[in-house]
Amino acid sequence: MEIEEIASAIRSLISNDKLEEALDYLEKVCDESGFDNNIESIKGWLKNLEERKNHRTIDDNFYIIERNKIRVSIREIAKEIESVYIRKEAGLNKEEFDPSFLSCFSGIIKVFFLIAFGYFLYLFITLPDLIGKGKESNVEYNSDSTFVIRQFPGNDKNGKSAEYIIYLVRGYNWSLGEVSKTEKHSVKINICSHIESLGVTNRINNDQLKSIICFGNASYEENLDIPKEIRLKIEEDRALARAKTLADCISPVLQKLTPVYLLNLGKNTKKAEPSEYQRQIIVVGLLKNELGVIHEEALFNGLRNEFLKGNLEFDILNYSKVIEVDSLELVKYL
Repeated sequence: MEIEEIASAIRSLISNDKLEEALDYLEKVCDESGFDNNIESIKGWLKNLEERKNHRTIDDNFYIIERNKIRVSIREIAKEIESVYIRKEAGLNKEEFDPSFLSCFSGIIKVFFLIAFGYFLYLFITLPDLIGKGKESNVEYNSDSTFVIRQFPGNDKNGKSAEYIIYLVRGYNWSLGEVSKTEKHSVKINICSHIESLGVTNRINNDQLKSIICFGNASYEENLDIPKEIRLKIEEDRALARAKTLADCISPVLQKLTPVYLLNLGKNTKKAEPSEYQRQIIVVGLLKNELGVIHEEALFNGLRNEFLKGNLEFDILNYSKVIEVDSLELVKYL
């Protein structure tokens, strides 16, 4: 293959933002030419970046910066390949080359320097914004960051507002197929003792809530071995059972007679790997509200807006009980 053809193909793929195809092409060129091939690391970097974007765990600025760094890295590797081809065509022996610039591996070395530089540049540029966002949305973390507390507003269709606070457990999610256990790295823990040990219940008492809403959800992958129609009903029932389990855990330890409600999100309809984030353990409290506010609408709009702003990792519209509606169904816990 002529070097001009290789260079033209790479430039075309990069200019059309087809980075995955560019990496596949480079990998093939490296394999055919006998160069050291470490392109898998960049492919893994790109795959991880796209997954984090899909799961809404990074903001748009970070995504753009990282993707640009990958684009530069691909160009660097392409230049090194072109340099080697030109030297070979000139009749130079491998021993006459500078070893650090002979193969794809040399491009990878530059990539790691680019990654480090880009990361610190990103922190320098975005740190003031990140600090500002934290203050604006009133985000807090407990000592080991295993649950996050975030205040957020919501408005109903009439413009009446309410202020909510979400307690989102990190790392530990509902165990696959279970309604009373949480899990991390295949280690299962009783949900009541777990959220108590995290300090979630203490925090709920300290926040002087006007009401509490316990969420129930089920992931896409649960019960994939049974018919779709039957699976949906089973998973929605399990989601409701999970909401009841949370209410069973929280109600007995409340220091005041705070009303508790159940919210069944149902089954997540989006296939994704990993699916643990679809089974997050979620409790929302009402801090204050305008008289006459419709909470089913205000909470829906509040959660949806937080997702669109990148403050939440889950989209309630991905769940079967919420799809094609613009409000939530709150059920009083008995």
